[in-house]
Amino acid sequence: MYMNRKIKNEIIAADFETVIMNNKGVEEHIVYAIGWKDIYKKEEKVEYIDSNLNYNESSNILLFKFMKSLFSMNRPIVYFHNMGGFDGIFILRWAKLNDMGDKVKILSRNTTILKIKIGNVEFRDSYRILPASLDNLANILLGDKKIDFDHECIKSLEDCLYMRETVEIYLRKDVDILSRVIHKSSVNILKEFNINIFDHLTTASLSLEIYKLFNKHHINSIEESKGYKDMFIRNGYYGGLCNVMKPDLKDGYHYDVNSLYPYIMANFEMPLGEGVWVNSIDDIDEIKDMFGFIEVEVETITPCLPIGVKNKGLITPTGKFSGVFFSEELKLALDYGCKIIKFKKALIYKNKKIIFRKFINNIYSKRLEAKKRGDSVNQYILKLIMNSLYGRFGLGTDISIMEFIDRKYYAIYKHIYNVANFNEDLGFISFIIKNNDESKKLFDEWCSDNNIKVGEKKELRKKLIGKYSKNGEPYRAVQISAAIASYARITMWKDMEYCWNNGVDISYMDTDSLFVDKPIPDEMVSKNKLGYYKLENKIDEGVFLAPKAYAYKSDSEEIIKLKGIEKDKQYLSYGMIKNIRLQINKNHPSKKWKFEYIKPVYRMVNQLKIVRKEQVLELRFESYKFERIFDKNGNWIACKPPHLN
Repeated sequence: MYMNRKIKNEIIAADFETVIMNNKGVEEHIVYAIGWKDIYKKEEKVEYIDSNLNYNESSNILLFKFMKSLFSMNRPIVYFHNMGGFDGIFILRWAKLNDMGDKVKILSRNTTILKIKIGNVEFRDSYRILPASLDNLANILLGDKKIDFDHECIKSLEDCLYMRETVEIYLRKDVDILSRVIHKSSVNILKEFNINIFDHLTTASLSLEIYKLFNKHHINSIEESKGYKDMFIRNGYYGGLCNVMKPDLKDGYHYDVNSLYPYIMANFEMPLGEGVWVNSIDDIDEIKDMFGFIEVEVETITPCLPIGVKNKGLITPTGKFSGVFFSEELKLALDYGCKIIKFKKALIYKNKKIIFRKFINNIYSKRLEAKKRGDSVNQYILKLIMNSLYGRFGLGTDISIMEFIDRKYYAIYKHIYNVANFNEDLGFISFIIKNNDESKKLFDEWCSDNNIKVGEKKELRKKLIGKYSKNGEPYRAVQISAAIASYARITMWKDMEYCWNNGVDISYMDTDSLFVDKPIPDEMVSKNKLGYYKLENKIDEGVFLAPKAYAYKSDSEEIIKLKGIEKDKQYLSYGMIKNIRLQINKNHPSKKWKFEYIKPVYRMVNQLKIVRKEQVLELRFESYKFERIFDKNGNWIACKPPHLN
């Protein structure tokens, strides 16, 4: 029986409706309707724009009514689905324009807004804890769906007022769905784990608490990664393998691994205890007995060791290069003939153990049970929890800052933090602190150059340096995430080798998926077993231009994958992508392709605006991860790994 915890906050689901208006030559989104609902009291309300004023003043008054209602509540937590990418921008702009900028506190990560606090009100992003579209959540968790509504039909204030009844019905439905999704998820988490979902901003945070709840002795055996140890391991912390082997595939198959990272966590040993530095060795063979992270210079003819290329990503080259590698990945390379030219240093863990098996097996068995009884809610939530833990250990060290500042301090902010975004009118600033020690050094340098007196310097240090480090660092153990990612690459490499040895040709691979010319061996396939492959699609024909850039046809469906423009891919077609592929040849290996389109929702974070913007999309398929192989006629037929000297 689970404990019924009393919720201290009022929990609100909310949504903004916007219309695009021309504001001084900029097509800007303006809030014209707001809906919100208390998920426990079931009270709901919709506020609408006033037609008697101009749209900016009317929208400001509308937001003021909304905020006033929230300020009168008992520490409300207000959820918007995609608050960080949309609704939060309007909230921040309203706060500044109504002289409340000094009351705003923003928690962000990598310039993504996670939480906004204004006075007693806290705004959160439900997408961060339930990462799926609201329509998908309605279907999965509620067996319901959103109302179809064409937002493009509203182009003016007159349209807003004329369609008020239709908009209100649509808005109430959206808010109702969000409130029920949040309520149902929170009840299930409380019942299943006796954990309050409202204590967490992200699925990863929730997953870590669940793990700690049942595995305290394991958590205590994991060393927190800090300082130089953390930096060293991150030099060898890479994601999944992704590469093109052949640009074309006909009558092929697309397979995905069932929960690759959870499978790794359940079956492989993790580095535990204190990491110990090894600065020299007497014999290269000593490496074979090490478990941890090793910096070496190597020479290899097999492309199975990953290194990062600045501003480009991960490659697996042949030739000579240096890097930090997880010991087990380095040992795999040694088995394939890799030679160690020079040992530099290593961070070694004497203790190792499979620590996630109980957690993963428990969550996965619960998920399968939920699937059998048709419980889509628990099935979805348990999948999120199982898949989110791995990344939480590798949480980045950069400190993301967004806030309103006194404009007179901008010059020093710019010097200390290399600020990229600042809006002088609003005093809104955003930047990343990568190194606190470097920031302190630059602060002292600026004070010296500007003859700042001791008393003023002390006050400035407190205001511009101290407040960003007073809360300490969050828990992280990057050695765990780095080991899991490395084991995943090892597993995929062995799976690919097994396919090759069994006559299966691979055109493309991406982290946990393979695109092959014939069915993979039966012993590798299972719909339910962790770590086994499941068939995603049969492919009529496909083209692979570069990592994260491919398209294929399956029956009457077209699948297009282009990293960075996923939300805009409706402007593309398989035919367009295939046409680009046909133009890539020996004389034009880096074909560029452009087209213009309208992006209806474009975030201008520094100006705290959401606008409609004309975009020019340029696709350029560079081959830094591979080298193209051409036939005698100059046609691209295959790829090989890059070679480094």
